[in-house]
Amino acid sequence: MVRVVFFKMNLSDVPHGFDITDGEYLGWCVQYGIWMSRGVNHTATLYSSYDSNMPDSFQDENWSKINYVLNHKQDYNLYRMQLQTVIWYLIDDNYKLPPNPHSNVLKMISDANENGSDFCPEPGDVIAILTSFDTSVQRTILELSLPEPGENGNGSIPDEGNISNHAPTANAFPGEPYQGFVNSEMIFDGSHSYDLDGNIVSWHWDFGDGTNETGEIVTHVYSNIGSYKVTLIVTDDDNATDSYSTMASIIPPSKPPTDPIVNGTKIGHKNTEYMYTAVSTDFDNDTIRYIFDWDDGTNITMTVFFENGTTGNATHNWTDAGAYLVKISAEDENSTTSNTTEIMVLVDVDIEFIDDVIKGYLIDYEKDGTYNVFYNNESGEKTGVEQQDNGTYLIDIDEDGKWDYTYDSEVNTLSKYVQEKDETNNDVVWYALGLGVILAIILLIIISLAKKKEKKPNHSYVPKKYRKKW
Repeated sequence: MVRVVFFKMNLSDVPHGFDITDGEYLGWCVQYGIWMSRGVNHTATLYSSYDSNMPDSFQDENWSKINYVLNHKQDYNLYRMQLQTVIWYLIDDNYKLPPNPHSNVLKMISDANENGSDFCPEPGDVIAILTSFDTSVQRTILELSLPEPGENGNGSIPDEGNISNHAPTANAFPGEPYQGFVNSEMIFDGSHSYDLDGNIVSWHWDFGDGTNETGEIVTHVYSNIGSYKVTLIVTDDDNATDSYSTMASIIPPSKPPTDPIVNGTKIGHKNTEYMYTAVSTDFDNDTIRYIFDWDDGTNITMTVFFENGTTGNATHNWTDAGAYLVKISAEDENSTTSNTTEIMVLVDVDIEFIDDVIKGYLIDYEKDGTYNVFYNNESGEKTGVEQQDNGTYLIDIDEDGKWDYTYDSEVNTLSKYVQEKDETNNDVVWYALGLGVILAIILLIIISLAKKKEKKPNHSYVPKKYRKKW
């Protein structure tokens, strides 16, 4: 889409009695960076650039200078873009002159500042007529040659009470160009439609495939490829209507780019920047960008879009030692993404892969021959390890404080961890058990003796010498 900053505007239905009449006029943008869609029948209000009742958005002390510029532009042989630059500079406070502006631009601005403050067009001169649309549309000015008194109409202003309802303005421009894939949802936007003297009460969409929908912003799915004429009809609260037509181009689903081929450093040092390249091709000949996930918690890197088959590159540095699984994918202009290519980058570490019941690798952060942690490929977690005197490693894969596997790095074998019997501890147990048995026997003997001593004497027996004679 080409940005046009100067244009021709056709006016119609201008009430009789004004100095401006129906016809085609040269127009200029007043606000820098504000869009106005072409091919739309806008309802507009016109003001003289000397009208004290002009909208606040038009109020500016430089309108006399603008009129001076419009009447003297031929003296400087200004190109249209140069004249547009002068208009923006004098009217829009947010506009800044581009670097190294043309000398004609600087000269025109200087002369306008010097001579234009009190300029007032005479009959036959050019005067700026301000064109006010709804708030979302670019403010514009039209060039009009002032007629001789009484030349147009009868010089009387129409009675506002006799002015009929203004029709609304239908506009589906914000979503253009409407392009999509078959069987994929598309959004149609009529939010820039407006009614100058009332409210829009309905938006009716005809999608050109035999279906329709109502609403300001709607979605639609086309089931067949092709080009469809889409028509938006808006109705205001006085039952006046306006329509806007556009096209929807529906194409087959986008094919994803091929998996990127990646090149770059795989063994490096922290705080050092490394460059990585990726190249992919797209079967639809779409442009492609590359997405790098560095696996260190930093933001992913997205390149700009390249022509199909062009190599892209990105740089990165890691601030911590570690083993990083870098993931790179290609995305085309239709947001269709390839599969991911992965490369392992070792930053100031050594690793040893374990390709067994559990899959992952041991990491040696100090590169001193002793592994510090185990990285589990399935869970993506780093878990604890401990080297034994015989050189094997105990691995806790779930961080529950218990060893799960024993790994022998010399032969690359992994086995379930089995706790060895502790002979020293067994001797203590048996000694304690034996001592307990002996103590129990002694206690039983003591109890038995105590019971014998506690037996009561037989008071029915009396020695013979103490017996009484009866």
